[in-house]
Amino acid sequence: MKLNKFFMLGLAGLAFAACSNEEEVDNGLSGLSAVSIKIESSELTRAIADATQGEDGTDKVSVVPQANTEVVITLTADEGGGEFKLTPDQWNKGHVVTFWNVSNPTSVTVSMNGGVASYNAINIATGSPSLQVLPAAIPVYGSTSTFTPTDRSESPDADDDHQTGATSDDESKTYQIYTATVQLDIPVARLEVSGIKHVTHTNTGDDKCLYSKLTIAGVYMDNVKPTDGGTRTDYQFSASGTGSGVEAILKDAITDNTDFLDDSKVWPATATPAKAYAYNFYGPTAAEIAAAEQVTDNAETDDVDEALEAKQALNPKFKIYFSEAEGVEGGKPVTEPRYAMITNYKDKSGNSIILKNGTIYRITEAVLKDSNIIGDETGNTLIGVEVTVVEAKWDVKTIEADWAE
Repeated sequence: MKLNKFFMLGLAGLAFAACSNEEEVDNGLSGLSAVSIKIESSELTRAIADATQGEDGTDKVSVVPQANTEVVITLTADEGGGEFKLTPDQWNKGHVVTFWNVSNPTSVTVSMNGGVASYNAINIATGSPSLQVLPAAIPVYGSTSTFTPTDRSESPDADDDHQTGATSDDESKTYQIYTATVQLDIPVARLEVSGIKHVTHTNTGDDKCLYSKLTIAGVYMDNVKPTDGGTRTDYQFSASGTGSGVEAILKDAITDNTDFLDDSKVWPATATPAKAYAYNFYGPTAAEIAAAEQVTDNAETDDVDEALEAKQALNPKFKIYFSEAEGVEGGKPVTEPRYAMITNYKDKSGNSIILKNGTIYRITEAVLKDSNIIGDETGNTLIGVEVTVVEAKWDVKTIEADWAE
């Protein structure tokens, strides 16, 4: 019986675990072969959206092909290459795709939900494929050119709807299995903020509100990259000139229930399922992360601020915009507009962190003190009130955030 070559390509999903301990072989494989591609589901929404659910540190959010889309697997080879497409129904039945009778395969790529190799020119707010979508619908993409032999052998089934390139005559042939692992990458990180409200004052002693009027008018993301190849940009809520930078591209206006001093109100409004102001954004590159972490590693006790600034420079700033503000009678005058902003993200141990692609960061409670609501849109201090944050890796963990004071 003739022994043919068979290739199995395993696509490690967004658990980010890639197979790398197998013996690598030259891609210039001669003769007829078969390529079997195994695809594992990827494991981030647009405000106001359903808040991501899941238990801290245990649950994951899987990326799946959306309705009326296809998972596109493209094999490049001297013979037997081409595209194979899985519908959502096929995806639900199984994630293994086989290309039979292949000669000299050189690479394989996989695209789900329109994922592409580069997002350097794709606008985070308005580009195509759309990146302001729910976590399960985020575009993902991966590729590899490494093929690794196994000690397994298989024969094709011409009736299998997860294969291509085989005929009934090939069912009597035995094909050696080769594997390749493609890691599907999520191109963005995600920040979800909910539970925003004003602290309740007792109005006794020193515990009195500084404001007689405070109108919440919107939320927005500052210090984000417009494209993956762009630079972090200074944004303000609107083009009114009341802040610094250009008009925000990731923002939401708040037009109902705008009295922030109403202790019965929370933003977004309480709903079932829970809602959140949610934004997907381009996280830092691996090189940027390494450089910032190097600053932290080298920092002495008196360099803590430098280490903190290195991380903060890579993170977005979530800001709340208050269009109207008035001080209490006899109190200090206040300017308008006013702002509240996150300046630092921390883990449970209190260590500052960098927000990275492939992770959902959830701030589930943000009770703002008067001192967190400031007149300087650029932020005039590094540390503020801490809020509870839960991180989902398309994993769920708890972190904390500081608000400017």
